[in-house]
Amino acid sequence: MKDSYIFEKATICRLPGNVVVVLPYQHVIKQKNDLVYIGTDTDSGTIWGIMRNLEVIVEPIYNALGPCENGMIAFKQGNKWGYMNEKCEVVIPAKYVTACNFQYDIAKVAIFNGREFYIDKRGRKLKTDDDEDY
Repeated sequence: MKDSYIFEKATICRLPGNVVVVLPYQHVIKQKNDLVYIGTDTDSGTIWGIMRNLEVIVEPIYNALGPCENGMIAFKQGNKWGYMNEKCEVVIPAKYVTACNFQYDIAKVAIFNGREFYIDKRGRKLKTDDDEDY
């Protein structure tokens, strides 16, 4: 038996111990740290939220969610990217045109003019050798 079956408006999931639940979402994707991404289809695309232990902790409001890497989750809201921590608290508001996953506590981002740079987990820009701003 498969672990989940997708219907037009819901997903049926089989959990450990042969427990079966019906989730009112078209998309259900298991992630690390007991997180489950839930997606609902809309006229303008799929919007995403997050569940943990069958409880919705982030309602589906995001256009995209990245994987939880190094305790951080990239999210897209509208046409901008930001980051939340693994507790699903927004720690860096959506303000970047692109946002990569965090690796070794830093992530590469880009702003509206295409300029790329690295930030830490608090959103502070990190200085590089070719920075002229500093």
